[in-house]
Amino acid sequence: MPRLVLALTALALLPLGAAHAAPGDLAAASAGASATSRPQIQVTAHAQGIGSAEFAAIRGEYRLADGRRLMVEGPRHRPVVALNDQAPVGLVALGPNRYVSADGAMQLVFNAHANGNVDAVTLTLQTGTH
Repeated sequence: MPRLVLALTALALLPLGAAHAAPGDLAAASAGASATSRPQIQVTAHAQGIGSAEFAAIRGEYRLADGRRLMVEGPRHRPVVALNDQAPVGLVALGPNRYVSADGAMQLVFNAHANGNVDAVTLTLQTGTH
């Protein structure tokens, strides 16, 4: 457990953008962040993406109980969500069938069955949005 805490701390000390750098760039960034001869920790982090089967299952239009329309669309590597006729916002995966809009205003949980089919979505809006 202490290694995980140390790795997260080391990642937090890197310059902005280093978390998305290639592994070789990450080592160079951490070396630049430490001018002394302290031990270095190399951390590789991968963004949680959306699998093609999961994206195919969640992509589409949903009619909400209050009459509004929710759209999940875009390419798999850059999905977006839009509520009614509002501008689309990026969609970020939190875990299997769990997403949040890039602006943090919407949380979506899709009801997926064992065969992968999705038949419903639960939308939670942050108070004062949409």
